Amino acid sequence: MELAYASPLALGVALGAPTQRVISLEGDGSMFAGIPSLGTIAREAPPNLTVIVLANGIWGTGDGTVEVSVPPSKFPELASGCGWDPAKVRFASDVPALRRALEGTLTSSGPWFIVAEAERSNEDASVRDGGVLRVRERAPMDVVESVDSTRRWLRARVER
Repeated sequence: MELAYASPLALGVALGAPTQRVISLEGDGSMFAGIPSLGTIAREAPPNLTVIVLANGIWGTGDGTVEVSVPPSKFPELASGCGWDPAKVRFASDVPALRRALEGTLTSSGPWFIVAEAERSNEDASVRDGGVLRVRERAPMDVVESVDSTRRWLRARVER
């Protein structure tokens, strides 16, 4: 998906399917672009939602050279400032800390907000082959098609 859609979409799914656990994986660039969604999620407070921000410090679209202006360690403050319960906001800077941060998120009432600081991988757009930026493959669907496909899938689940 494009920037700032994963968590708002997950909010809709969580509200529409309250007996199902919903996990949103969002990049830090995407979350920064969609900060208003943090306030909406906090206000609606779906107990079945966990938002995980994978924070590698860059905007994932574009050429990957633009860094996010909020360091990963500050995202928990943004969530708390938008009304999230501070007891359900966690930060992890390595794998053991991430395991600890995720404890209870599948069994305890949410919403949960987890920030996982991540290194940039060789799949990031910021990596250049021979000094030339690699071109990403075109997505199989655009945003509208993705939303419509999700809507049809959810409707089929409800009709069962």
